[in-house]
Amino acid sequence: MGSFRKKIYNLCRAMVGGTNYKKLTTVTVGPGITALPKGETKLLQWGIRLDFSREVDVDGVIHNEFKLQPNRGKIADFLARWRQHRGGTHAVIATIRVKKNGTKDDVLKGIEEGLDEMDEDEE
Repeated sequence: MGSFRKKIYNLCRAMVGGTNYKKLTTVTVGPGITALPKGETKLLQWGIRLDFSREVDVDGVIHNEFKLQPNRGKIADFLARWRQHRGGTHAVIATIRVKKNGTKDDVLKGIEEGLDEMDEDEE
């Protein structure tokens, strides 16, 4: 895992800590709405967000699909650079698929798999 991916993975892992992972397994927002984190303070704290996209079927199992995107405002330098070179806050870092009604391990697996699918030049 490259340096950029590792930093993003660590941010995501921290962001889904405690019971926050449930916001990705049991979605309560509509498409295009941020599922995690909630609130302006948390958005600035993490520098990234997971916007719900849709439900998808992955090998017969329903998954919630999210777009991992950078936030606006003051964020970590490595994210700000990525955001600046990739088209702003609507640029997608990775697509994350999480098993619907899954566990925290399912969430971490979905994050890892989504980051593994990133293009090498995304870093």
